[in-house]
Amino acid sequence: MAHASDSLLVRCAAGADHQAFKDAIAALGGSVVWESAAVPGLCRVSIDAPVEQALIEFQSKPALVMCVEPDWIGRIELVPNDPFFSSQWSKLNTGQFIDGVRGTPGADINAAPAWDLFTGTSDTVVAIIDTGAVYSHPDLIDNIWTNTDEIPANGIDDDANGYIDDIHGYDFLNDSGSTIESLADNPVHATHIAGVIGASGDNGVGIAGINWDVRLMYLKVADVNGNIQVGRAVEAIEYAVANGATISNNSYSYNFPSPALQAVIASASANDHVFVASSGNDGTSEGGYPCAFELDNITCVTALTNRDLLPGFAQYNEVDVDLGAPGVDVLSTVPFEAAATGYGLLTGTSFASPQVTGAAALLRGYRPMWTATQIIEHLHATTRSVDDLAGRTVTGGALDLGAVMTGAFLPPTFDAVTTPEGLTPPCTPVTVSAIADPREDVIIFDPRVIYRLDAGPWQEEPLDEDGHATLPAVLCGQTLEYYFLTRGFESGDITYPVAGPDQPLVLEGGVLGEVYADSFMIDNGWTQGWPGDTAVSGFWSRGTPSMTSAQPGAGSDDDFCFVTDGSDNGLLGAFDVDGGTTSLVSPRIDLAGASDVVISYDRWFHNQFGTTPNEDVFTVEVSNDDGLTWVIAETVGPTGTGTAGGWIPSSVQLDSFIMPTTSVRIRFVAGDTGGFSIVEAGVDNIRISARTCGVQSLSADVTGDGVVNANDVQAYLASLSGTDSFDVAAFFLDLSLACSE
Repeated sequence: MAHASDSLLVRCAAGADHQAFKDAIAALGGSVVWESAAVPGLCRVSIDAPVEQALIEFQSKPALVMCVEPDWIGRIELVPNDPFFSSQWSKLNTGQFIDGVRGTPGADINAAPAWDLFTGTSDTVVAIIDTGAVYSHPDLIDNIWTNTDEIPANGIDDDANGYIDDIHGYDFLNDSGSTIESLADNPVHATHIAGVIGASGDNGVGIAGINWDVRLMYLKVADVNGNIQVGRAVEAIEYAVANGATISNNSYSYNFPSPALQAVIASASANDHVFVASSGNDGTSEGGYPCAFELDNITCVTALTNRDLLPGFAQYNEVDVDLGAPGVDVLSTVPFEAAATGYGLLTGTSFASPQVTGAAALLRGYRPMWTATQIIEHLHATTRSVDDLAGRTVTGGALDLGAVMTGAFLPPTFDAVTTPEGLTPPCTPVTVSAIADPREDVIIFDPRVIYRLDAGPWQEEPLDEDGHATLPAVLCGQTLEYYFLTRGFESGDITYPVAGPDQPLVLEGGVLGEVYADSFMIDNGWTQGWPGDTAVSGFWSRGTPSMTSAQPGAGSDDDFCFVTDGSDNGLLGAFDVDGGTTSLVSPRIDLAGASDVVISYDRWFHNQFGTTPNEDVFTVEVSNDDGLTWVIAETVGPTGTGTAGGWIPSSVQLDSFIMPTTSVRIRFVAGDTGGFSIVEAGVDNIRISARTCGVQSLSADVTGDGVVNANDVQAYLASLSGTDSFDVAAFFLDLSLACSE
């Protein structure tokens, strides 16, 4: 690939001394002519020595030079054709003849629906990185970008941006502020691109660009033959971003992945700069550069005919080329020296990419808060399917400007949403809030919250002017479902959550709290041994055990715990579990009506000693019928984690195994049922948490149904006629804490 003979792109190594880097350049007869402000250490260097020799010299200094490359030369994608046809089929294809070929109706960018919504804004600046341009064209002059911080033609860099007299852009080829050229300097290419993007619309002159109002920044990088040194393109991209261009059109390509070009495009991404590139005119499926760079802010465009066909010259690639756009016999502005009318037809992917550049600019003006990634993703998501692009581009489709803009309409939304979910304390009214933002629609239905209790009928409560509403208190065990609703004139019903009644927000009456705890400091009624146990030694006992290499020397939180025997006569395994199983069983625990029950405990288990180790298991079992039947909730061993001793916190969700009742028991079973293994086990710090109705003893639950309500009052009053076996004060105190129906 061709490259400049007198310059290189060099990047200083991270952490290297910058002055030493420049001294090394000078020592090779070079000088820094441009230094990047966006990519640390990147420079364009002029050289006197042959390029190949300079490359070798720089590559031999890795401590100073991160990377070095030739100043590659690419080509603008120009395929000119008949310049005197006046039909803009790319905007609206009705089947008209273009250069003797009848078009296919609808094979266009569908511009009219987009212009119904928006026609552009002068706040959007688009850089055209290309040849120079004749921006005095009557269809372009009103949309020219002007650097208001620079005084024209005074030879001074008034805005201190490093460029003198850069009024409407800059000529990086000749280091000049002027980008207006004679026909001999070939301004046709960029002038045509400018018209596609931003020829003034609805002005009674010539044609309409995609943006009727926009600001076009002209950055000249190509010579009269269309050659572009990558170093000048890199500098122009950085200039564009630094001077406010949020979109650039890049109708050129290279077949070499320049690290400098990739780095500066990546740095532009941090400024939400949309980089639009043409795919190239080699007629192959090979991806060129910059299209093939894997950067989120690049979109790559190939060309289509007026019959939705991929022309033979247009490059395509289902990985690197994203979408298609009109690129054959496209009508746009040209210098009057090139065509007496000031308009002409040109062909090439160069004239497809500005279709997408114009669309990106229109969308950027319409949605100024959207990021570069959002803009590109939306351009791709709204493409019109084209058979000839299927399997040849990423989207398989062509630009659809109407879909781009109509799809960017913003319906109402709910902001500042406060939506409690999960558990809510019983008897406490629930406050929710949401603010309805109409955005681009008109709200015709006052925002409200729709709710129901226990799958009953849906009811509604209006939101006040601050967006608040109070929902009824939820009884213990009740379920409250709710969602927000408003209606837009164009959008129809808008809900939050989006699925509304199908997936509402859910609240349940209750609180999570600890309902049982035992650290074994005292005997609280645990049973050592249970019918069916077969062990002959190592029975469970409560106390402070003697430490051995297989059993703990104390509990997990204090001295006391339950262990299998716990004794030590100096001989390991003298008192371990032998001959079968031994059980430790909790007292009866009343968990009736509770849910989300979690049993937590610290456990110790060791089975890795003996002549046949790692054969036995330790199980945690639960029962809801006072121990008549058991379900295994956790098994530890025979190998793996938890079989080498150490206090290990663990927990099980009781509801996953049994229904909580008044007669829940927990059983810990250690067994030696294999050969000759040494088995030691321990348990400590038992806790049970559950969803309950709050802090109350439920002594007022006379009926025993787990809920205090009117039925309990009636039963209590009836009891007063006989023997008064209730504490009246306690009853009514508890009643005040309960939630009455």
